[in-house]
This record gives sequence, C-alpha cells and structure tokens, in this order.
Amino acid sequence: MFSSFTLSIPAIVYCCVVMVAAYSARGASGFGAAVAMPLLSLVIPLKILIPSWTLIGIAAGAALFGADRNKIAWREILKLVPGTLAGIAVGLYVFKSLDSETLSKWLGVAVLLYGGYSLWGTFGAAPKAHLPPGPAAALGGIGGGVTGTVVGTMGSVFFAMYFDAIRLRSEEHTSELQSLRHLVCRLLLEKK
Repeated sequence: MFSSFTLSIPAIVYCCVVMVAAYSARGASGFGAAVAMPLLSLVIPLKILIPSWTLIGIAAGAALFGADRNKIAWREILKLVPGTLAGIAVGLYVFKSLDSETLSKWLGVAVLLYGGYSLWGTFGAAPKAHLPPGPAAALGGIGGGVTGTVVGTMGSVFFAMYFDAIRLRSEEHTSELQSLRHLVCRLLLEKK
C-alpha cells in the first residue's frame, strides 16, 4: 500500500510549521488542528496522510483525554458509537476504493462546504438542525464516522451537530469531541 515516499527539506519544514501552527490553535481553543490536513495534503498524498493523521490524532487525543476525562458526558458518547461504527465501515470501503486524487477532491469539497457553512453561520443565517436525539445521534455518528475515515478529519463537525441538537453545554463540547476523536482514531488504526 505504501510505496517509497520522500519529502524535500523545504517540504519537511513546511509540514513542521503547519503542525505547530495548527496544534497551537488547538491548544488555545480546543479546535483548529483540522486546518492542518488540507494544508499538509498539498505535499503529502492522502493515502499516506490519512493513516498518519490517525496516529497523530491518537497521540493528541490521549494527551488531552487525561485532563478532561471527568468532564465527558459518557452517556451521550455511547449513543454515538453505533452510528460511528457503521460510518467507519462505510468510510473504510470508500477509502480503500478511491485513489489519492479523488480523495483530495473529496477533502477539498468537504473543506469548502464546511467553510461556507461556517461563514454563513457567522452572519447568523445558518439553519440549525432540529432533530430528536435518537436520529441526531445516528446521523451524527454515521456522518462523523464516514467523514473522519474518508478524509481523516472534520468528523467532529457531525458530532458537534449532535451535541447542538441535544443542547449539550458549549464548554462540554471540547471534552466530548476530543474523546470521540480519540475513539474514532483508535478504531481506524485497528482497521487500516
């Protein structure tokens, strides 16, 4: 699966700068590391980057998990697990079926759609989903599992939509999302 792949010194420096900037943003706000994925995909093929990102996610999630484990609403996470597992299965099939170029296009579309939605929400016009908790958990889990598996990031967007649907307090989002990211990364590593 992995052919020989090398990076030039400028590409390695670029990757280091992107990772430091992205994880500095994550450390300051709890979010922000996802911005590194599309930037790194400019120099690293996604078929290599996505499994590598999974390992990075495990390390980062484990570091953050220890401090926040008492703040996690475990019952809400358990409601997401069945949908997330189904989404991971679908995502693995798609990931294995597509080449790096097609995956890059999917990532680009996902980034543009999310960026557009976020910009729309900045002006207060973005619609909020009004789903009952059960369907919201299923859709959040499936969407998060598929997206996290296929493009290696942005799965937490769907988990956040579920937390919004059940009106989980905003300060709890970071803990739950970090835990879910850690869970999804561990499951992906075992499957890839």
